Amino acid sequence: MQLADLEDDVIRSFWRKDLRRQCRVRAVGQKPLQRMLAHVRAQGVAPEPSKPKPTETDTLAQRFGEYLEQRRSLQPLTVRVAVCVARDCLESSFGRGRVRLHALGEKDITHFVLAAADRLPPRTTQTRVSYLRSFFSAPSSGSCSSRE
Repeated sequence: MQLADLEDDVIRSFWRKDLRRQCRVRAVGQKPLQRMLAHVRAQGVAPEPSKPKPTETDTLAQRFGEYLEQRRSLQPLTVRVAVCVARDCLESSFGRGRVRLHALGEKDITHFVLAAADRLPPRTTQTRVSYLRSFFSAPSSGSCSSRE
């Protein structure tokens, strides 16, 4: 890997794949690495991050966020968390590829919820389920508009 290839996605991938344990950077965390990368970019050593083309998952999650802000009048932090939960659920089922909500079954959603439930407090899991319920019932982003 070249320095020019170092982007935020690389850092996220690094932490998600638990490579941090192999490299003995447990206590550092993701934020300091992102700050270092921002500093290196400001010095002109590394290029600015490229803007990825929005995927179908990103588009659905964005529409869900707009629905929560405009129709449900939720606070920005609540919207941001709910959008992340919806995006994570879709990405766990479809990756970054085409989203086919009609193909999403109870088992897929249950698997997503239970996979995170082991590491999260019960109240957080309940909140995440509530966000998913809102996502799949939202007229502008959930099952109504994207089913084929």
